[in-house]
Amino acid sequence: MTKQLLSVALSLTILSQGVARADEAAPVGVTVLRDRSALGAHIDALEVGDRVVVATDEGVVSGELVEKDADDLVIDQPLIQGGADRIVIARRGIQGLRYQQSSPHQTRVEGTTLIVVAVVVGTVYLVLRHLLSGP
Repeated sequence: MTKQLLSVALSLTILSQGVARADEAAPVGVTVLRDRSALGAHIDALEVGDRVVVATDEGVVSGELVEKDADDLVIDQPLIQGGADRIVIARRGIQGLRYQQSSPHQTRVEGTTLIVVAVVVGTVYLVLRHLLSGP
């Protein structure tokens, strides 16, 4: 009986993890654009070194942003055999954009915040435990 309960619990755990992963949002720092009117503002916010995926009428290009100006984006697309292929994409031909900023500052701040909160909660717990245990 115990083995059956453990196997059911294990099965439910595995299934729930699979469902959770399927519904996960994009990772922190990754922005997916679906609004055409906001596309120009996000292109202007891109910085050299950001990882981008650009959808155009001709296909999808992914790589690292090298340069941008009022009319074009220049992207280095890595090649399998090494090196990179420099591709120029006209801004008016961009249908969609997905990017990740090169500076992971927000991720580090969240990780640091989590550690600080854990330390504070642990300290409060230990102090309360010591006070409640008596002399």
